Amino acid sequence: MGEADSAAQRDLPKKPAGGPLASSRKSRARRAVAPLPRGRNRKLIGDEQTLADLARYGEAQMSIIEAGIALGASGPNLNRLLVEDGDARSAYEGGQMRGLAALRLAQLETARTNATMALFVGRTYFGLGETREAQDEQVFDVSAARERLQQRVAALLAAPASQEDRQGN
Repeated sequence: MGEADSAAQRDLPKKPAGGPLASSRKSRARRAVAPLPRGRNRKLIGDEQTLADLARYGEAQMSIIEAGIALGASGPNLNRLLVEDGDARSAYEGGQMRGLAALRLAQLETARTNATMALFVGRTYFGLGETREAQDEQVFDVSAARERLQQRVAALLAAPASQEDRQGN
């Protein structure tokens, strides 16, 4: 062996004591999870930009930990802000409720033209189900159930929105 071969061997990483499988699992786990930044987390203040961000993250149904990381802070840091600042909690929870309302309205709108979504909406929000209808009749009539659901969805969509709904509250 020459000098070049021994230098190449010195540069090779040594095998870990746990064996090759343990090493690859650990290295894959390290690559899969991005390291958190070192040092102190950003102190959150309930200014207008933070409140707007909290409302947006609430609409996206982010957890407190996810929203905290998106704001550049930790989950406990954001939780502390939500406990201490009523405006921050209102912005976050209001965003969550607006997000849920938008989701349900989109589901109802889709249920008008999509039978599968109409069945989902009927089971989820109206308490309808195949077993209930099967008890009333011996054979489950899908087309009749679809028509009944479409009539209920149309009635809900035709109902005028209250003043609070128009404002997004």
